[in-house]
Amino acid sequence: MADENLFFMRVDEPVEVRKQILESARISLYSLQRYERFKTVRAQKSAHMMKLRGKIKELNQVFVQLRGMLPDAAPVAEKEVRAEKRKELPVTNTDKAVEKLHHQLKAIEHKLNSLA
Repeated sequence: MADENLFFMRVDEPVEVRKQILESARISLYSLQRYERFKTVRAQKSAHMMKLRGKIKELNQVFVQLRGMLPDAAPVAEKEVRAEKRKELPVTNTDKAVEKLHHQLKAIEHKLNSLA
């Protein structure tokens, strides 16, 4: 009875067909290997993310404790800081050079007046 359902088909170039089947099987195996590597990398990534979240929570708790230990201070307004910086501008080299030339000009004028 089992022999009645069997039938055979002629395959042209059976060696070439076997090569193609084996090549497709090899490509499938490479794809499965890459997928497995992808899964392990994803698992490692999620584990690292969980560790990072834990560290961030720990840092936030430490910052809260630090703020509790520090005294309260009124924040300095930015306008006041900017105004103080403008007042404290040092004399630049160009200002010194202009002042030096001015003194030299006065000295020359004084000499001219004494000669005349």
